[in-house]
Parts: sequence; C-alpha cells; structure tokens
Amino acid sequence: MANVRKRGNSYQIRVSCGFNADGVQIMENMTWTPPDNMSPSMEKKELKKQAVMFEEKVKSGRFLSNDVTFAGFSKMWIEKYAEIELAPKTVHRYKELLNRINANLGHIKLNKLQPHHFIDLYQKLRQGEEKLAATYKIRKESIHLITDSGLKKTQISINAGIASNTLLNAISEKVVSERVSTAISKAIGCQKEILFQRSEKNMQLSDRSVLAHHRLISAILNDAVEWQMIYDNPVNRVKSPRAKKSDVFYLDDRQAIELIRLLLDSPIEYRTMILLILFIGLRRSELCGLKWKDIDFFNGTISVRRSLQYVPGRGLFEKCTKNDSSCRTISFSKDLNDILKEYMKWQAKQKENAGDLWDNQDWIFTTWNGAPINPDSVTAWFNKFIKSTNLPRVTVHGLRHTNATLLIGAGVDIRTVANRLGHSQTSTTTNIYAHAIKSADKTAAEKLSNVLNRSKSL
Repeated sequence: MANVRKRGNSYQIRVSCGFNADGVQIMENMTWTPPDNMSPSMEKKELKKQAVMFEEKVKSGRFLSNDVTFAGFSKMWIEKYAEIELAPKTVHRYKELLNRINANLGHIKLNKLQPHHFIDLYQKLRQGEEKLAATYKIRKESIHLITDSGLKKTQISINAGIASNTLLNAISEKVVSERVSTAISKAIGCQKEILFQRSEKNMQLSDRSVLAHHRLISAILNDAVEWQMIYDNPVNRVKSPRAKKSDVFYLDDRQAIELIRLLLDSPIEYRTMILLILFIGLRRSELCGLKWKDIDFFNGTISVRRSLQYVPGRGLFEKCTKNDSSCRTISFSKDLNDILKEYMKWQAKQKENAGDLWDNQDWIFTTWNGAPINPDSVTAWFNKFIKSTNLPRVTVHGLRHTNATLLIGAGVDIRTVANRLGHSQTSTTTNIYAHAIKSADKTAAEKLSNVLNRSKSL
C-alpha cells in the first residue's frame, strides 16, 4: 500500500518495490501538489486517487524513474549490453563517440531529452564547434633524435609501453596523443617539447561521422525504451542526418598489374601479405589471423577461421570472423601457391635465427620473434609504399575492392564473388560493387552485339 507524507503544500507518495539482492528495500516515490483552488475534501479524495494510480504504475512496471541521465544510462548500456554482445573494436569506437555525445547531452535526464538537443549537437559536430583533445606531431628536424638514442625501434616501443605500429605512425609524422608523445620522449630520454609539436584545433566532422553519432544515440535510447527507462525514443522525432554513400576506391587491371610489379622489390613478408589480399580479397584482420594449418597446399585452398584485431588498452586479440559466412574456404591459384611456399621457406630461416625466442603459435605473418603482427602495421607499411608510387592512393581495404571488381569484370557470378568475400547476402555485394556490375553488363551487351553482327554477315 502506498505511503503518503505531507511536505509543505505538497504530498510525497512512496511505494515499495520489494527488496534487492542485499536485502535493502527498494522504494519509488512521486510528488503531488494540489491546485490552489481545491477544497480540503476534494484534495483528500484526489490524493487517494493519485496514490492508488501511482501504486498501480509501480506494481505493473509502468513507472519510469526520472533521475537517470543520458551519461548514466549510456554507461550502464555499455557495461550491461555492448561489452557483452558486441565486438571489442565496436565497443571501443562507441566509447569514443560517447565521449563527444556525453560532453553535450550527458547531464540531461532521459525523460527531459528533446529533439532540439540532438539537432543542436549535430550542428556543433558539422560546424566544428567541438574542441578536440590536444594532439602531437613529431618535428621533422627532431626525428634524428630517435636514431641518435642508440635504441632499436622495438626496444623504444617496449620502454614506452606502446605498439610498434604506434611508434611507426609517430615517426611517419602522423598525429599522436599526449600520452604517446610523452611515452616516446621518456623512452629515448628527450624533452617532449623538443621532439613533438603540440596542436589543438576544432574539427568539422563529416556527414557520415555525424550519422554515426545519431545511430548510436538512437540505438541506446531504443534500449532505454525496452528497459522501461523512458516511454518513447525522442531521437525518432529528428530526421536522420544525410550522408552520401562513400565511394569505393580500387585499382583497375592495369594498375593492379603495375602494383604486382612494384612489389617485387619489397620485403617478402609485406609483399606476400599484399598479394594475398589482392588475389584472395581478405579483410586485413582475416589476413593477420591466418595460421599455417589454414593453408591446404595440395588442394590450393585457404580456410578463413579467425581474425586478429587491435584495440588500444587491450592490445592484440583473436576473435571469430565478422559473421558465420565470413568463415569460408577460398581457392587460390598456382602462382599464389608458389608465393606462399617461398615465404614459408623465408620464415623458417627467421625462426632458426630467433631460436628459443620464437613464439611458435603457427601464425603465418609475425613480428621478428613469431608473435602475431598488428593489423595496423600492414596499413602503415602499405600507405607508405603506395605514396612512393604513381598509383592512385588506394588503401589496404581498397585492394579487397580491387579483387572483387576484377572478378566481376572477368565474368565471375555474384554468388561466387560474395562467397569469396564472406558476404552473408549477395545484396551486400551488389550494393557495394554496383559500378563493376554496371560495367560488366555493358561489356556483356557489347559482346552479344558483336556475336549478332557476325551472324548477320554469314
């Protein structure tokens, strides 16, 4: 039964919801203030009605707490849903987005969120009104200090407590965080101000990035409705930010041939990795997750069973492939068979040189001691390599697009292409590679026309 207390001109109505796991009674409460012109008898009657209605709401689970802020609920959503159900890399990305979202909306209670809150946030993101954390970029005139320290890059990474690819990014004059710049400077015994240039600026986010914020907010608030924290999702009353479909960048057949020629003078480990992506169409994480037991040299197949990913704060970790269809067996040509065998012989010598230091876990692509390679290292190397050529600035993932585009152009059916790429539905393949399908369709029409024209002359 509801408990009623008079407090000044108002009444506090309290209802018990039982006890929690620690035996503490759970209480919900509301405040009711009678209108000024209400008679004592009417006030008493209405108070009783309010108490009965409130108790019914609480008992039926229709009463929603008014004290939870967006920041508080998003933290609970990450801990009780995202970290359990979603991939670690996805969770890391969501946490990055929430840092920006909560800086604007975190203090607002869930039941007070209005469409204008989201509209204002999206406008700030587009116009670059959100200040980013300070970043640091190595000074060109100071790069030599890393070499002059007398330490190998591997040792600097260990001393600094950072991944080797993070150090490579810093040396390549990419921006890094304050933590990374401080760690590198301490590792070589140099003042940070001498080694790095500090930068602080506002950044306008792309339409796609704004849309990513919108989708995350929508997902969180949809769950808030399901968990009975709010009655409806206020972001549903806001038009979704528009974002153009991103272009798919790839190499044509002549450019792909030129890439293969240029790779001949590259280190064998990176040459083999890039050729595998180009010929097989693997995702970067799938490539790094390959083990020698996944290669069937006799039948000429590669089985994709796992992926290897890196998340700051957690490091490298092994996980299942993106989805069930991503677990697949792909055939490869005799040329690639020979390339893999040549690389296997080279790795055997590396293993012999490392001796007892070799981490024998059967990884195909490794660091100097057999440990799995960071996928970011592949990207860092290839970005540097492609800049040294006259080829278009295609990314590692762009090589996967190149593989699919060339297969479609060669007349391979969409179902086969989708299977090789690990797409669960052919619609995914057709949506991404509509450009290649259109081109192949035009080529088919021209070929048919040539056949019919020849038949007329007979």
